[in-house]
Amino acid sequence: MKLLLPILLSILPTSLYPLPVTTYQRPTSLYPLPATLYQLPPTPYQLPCTIVSFNIRYDNPADGINAWPQRKSAIASFVKEKNPDFLGIQEGLSHQVKYLDSQLSETHHFIGVGRDHGDERGEYCALFYNFHRYELVTMENIPTTVWLSQTPQIPSKGWDAALPRIATIGQFRDLQTGKILLVINTHFDHIGATARQKSMALIYLIITRHQHSFDGVILLGDMNLPPDSKPIKWISKRMRDSYSDQDPRGTFNGFNPLMQALNPGPRIDYIFTSRNLNVTSCSVDYRFRADGPSLGYLSDHYPVMVEISN
Repeated sequence: MKLLLPILLSILPTSLYPLPVTTYQRPTSLYPLPATLYQLPPTPYQLPCTIVSFNIRYDNPADGINAWPQRKSAIASFVKEKNPDFLGIQEGLSHQVKYLDSQLSETHHFIGVGRDHGDERGEYCALFYNFHRYELVTMENIPTTVWLSQTPQIPSKGWDAALPRIATIGQFRDLQTGKILLVINTHFDHIGATARQKSMALIYLIITRHQHSFDGVILLGDMNLPPDSKPIKWISKRMRDSYSDQDPRGTFNGFNPLMQALNPGPRIDYIFTSRNLNVTSCSVDYRFRADGPSLGYLSDHYPVMVEISN
């Protein structure tokens, strides 16, 4: 796989668009990519599976009343309250991830590394999972951390990105049904438009190359893209944007008091699922901190939560 990904990535087209979105036939070459995933069978879940995507904001002392020390206990309380089966966080530094890990030690484990060097340095896209419900399955051909770049197997910046960007990938077996989910947590670059396009293509390439190894897919994260952008429209024709029809409001507040729950900022955080998974509910949690000063936020992003079942 370490040799395969750069070769595959090197043949990505200069422009991803347009790509076919209608009738699918198994391609004889990599491109065009299929309009949807192969026909994955309906996946039964005896109990709902809850997924949360949450950019927790890196620890920046300049954030004042919204700095990490003022927010961390409220974030931990939120996660414990929701008790998601999967929690994908973005921007967490090592000590932030370790704090959440200590608070969730009775229910969750996590996978992931820092983006700078593949160790504890830099921001994580940590993926927490409920070990009472799911077990981590060893992946033979998919690395746990992929850098969103032309060299995805080594720490690197891709294309016109301002910073290294990563995706954290895990396969998880449902302890009740035996079904396997592929879960990908990511954070796209905030500057590079080409990097965001190519990052989406790379992640989808990984999914389609290995889709016979799992029963369903969940892709979540901070995409730094609005719903009307080309990459979001493109992936939405191939996977389900789980809450677009039910809650079109925004997910970013920037610690700005003017962005209230009735008029939140842009929507840039997403949870996509393969179309064989049934989304039964979705929400964006617009709460303020209960234990902080007036208008204290959990983060500069609102957490997104989705529930899937059969």
